[in-house]
Amino acid sequence: MEKLFVYCLIWSVGATVEERSRKDIDYILRDIESIFPHQNTIYEHYLNVEKRDWAAWEDRIPVSYKPQEKGLEFHLISVPTVDTARNKYLVNSLMKHGSQVLLVGHTGVGKTALIDSILLGLDISISSFNISLSAGTTSEGTQALIESNFERRTKSKYNPKNAKKKSICFVDDLNMPRKDTYGSQPPLELIRQWMDYNGWYNREKLTMNTIIGLQFLCAMGKPGGGRAEISQRLMSKFHVINYTIPDDSQMKRIYESIAAYKLQGFEEEVKNLVEPMVISTINLFAIISEKFLPTPAKSHYVFNMRDISKVFQGMYRADKGFHDTKEQIVQLWAHEVLRVFEDRMVNVDDHKELREYIDEQMETHFQMSFEEFCLKDGEDAIYVDFLNEGKRVYEEVQDFEKLRNYLVDQLEKYNEDPKLMKMDLVLFKDAVYHI
Repeated sequence: MEKLFVYCLIWSVGATVEERSRKDIDYILRDIESIFPHQNTIYEHYLNVEKRDWAAWEDRIPVSYKPQEKGLEFHLISVPTVDTARNKYLVNSLMKHGSQVLLVGHTGVGKTALIDSILLGLDISISSFNISLSAGTTSEGTQALIESNFERRTKSKYNPKNAKKKSICFVDDLNMPRKDTYGSQPPLELIRQWMDYNGWYNREKLTMNTIIGLQFLCAMGKPGGGRAEISQRLMSKFHVINYTIPDDSQMKRIYESIAAYKLQGFEEEVKNLVEPMVISTINLFAIISEKFLPTPAKSHYVFNMRDISKVFQGMYRADKGFHDTKEQIVQLWAHEVLRVFEDRMVNVDDHKELREYIDEQMETHFQMSFEEFCLKDGEDAIYVDFLNEGKRVYEEVQDFEKLRNYLVDQLEKYNEDPKLMKMDLVLFKDAVYHI
């Protein structure tokens, strides 16, 4: 019973804090109670009820991962980690017992993907529907959308459609609605009204509509950048779980699994690049996040895990018939890093500084120089997938004039269409690079 109590304490009070504070809670709880295993933090363990003892979340995830379907699209790949196993178990347990759940975390950590997988595995007696909130969402629109997923049984009672027991409403970007004059967010006040009174008013007849069998599962990013801080009155209705950013070892596991699966049919020297490529990307991401901070002139210098994913999404387009040497794969990797990170930079100094960091990583992990292997006559390589006739292959452009002529032809074809407004473009070198 004592272990159960401590476990519940970790995932109620302790679930709301960020990565840094988790270490503090770990220290405080270990100080009060010494029942925990010594390795890792208290957050890395769950209570195995059968053995009546602590066990590591790590034990609940497979050692190696391969996508189950062949040719699975990149954005559908989900590598199981301690975070996904832990959060999925917690959210499922809370939903089963009727709690309203709110996942809070930075953009790109996988909140929406986790919830989508939970909703896909629902019991057939439960239905679900999604709402994405934005700055312009109104309470009227939210009310109409929720009511449209229910059917009226009596004059003022609504039940889930198709005789389902329960309907789960997944609300994404919960804190996006704009605040009104008085500092409240009307769509959220409507949701809170249902949590307090199981319903809201019919706006025409001013009678109470009772919504039966509704449950909320919500996700939101950290306040800032258009996202507001939601009221404490609403926050108090939820069981809040902070979805933390995976640590370096978890990130390494995710991207190594993805890269190894892609490169399994390639030459041995290419397969050996998986680990250095992943480590270099994670290191670069850490350096860029620290050195290139957002300012009023560079407000878009905001980097998250999606940027690392975009690098590997580009790597996923490698074709073993065209990228079968170490040099070609590293050149493609450098190109993807530049497209994801450098294209966001606004001045020459930032471009130069970033290239120095890329060069450092290449020297350390690949024993190659950026200037020697990734530049052709001082220019960046261009990769396109439309010049190879017969097969769409993502490859380096060897003949710049061929590329320019192709683009000119496409422009002429576009301008011949009478329904479209003509574009009188001069395709000089920078314009071609930009396209």
